[in-house]
Amino acid sequence: MGLHLDRRALSLASTVHFRNEHGEGRLGLFFHAQSWEGEPVNAEPHKCARLGCFRLDALPDNTHPYTRIGVELYRKRQNFAVSGWAAADA
Repeated sequence: MGLHLDRRALSLASTVHFRNEHGEGRLGLFFHAQSWEGEPVNAEPHKCARLGCFRLDALPDNTHPYTRIGVELYRKRQNFAVSGWAAADA
């Protein structure tokens, strides 16, 4: 089944421009959902160990770095970060 979200219930919480140790770039958009229906489903078990609900200040140790940055921005009420790019590249 998965989650069903109404776009009117979503607000952009934070954006992360991230480059990993292999030089691969990613732009992460993190949304805050006011409401939803259904339950999350792990559609990529080969990439994701598990799904769960965690306190924002107690994420699992193996949380992906760019996900951790996005959540931390939300906690600090900030909305943008650059990570992994040299200052001249950012």
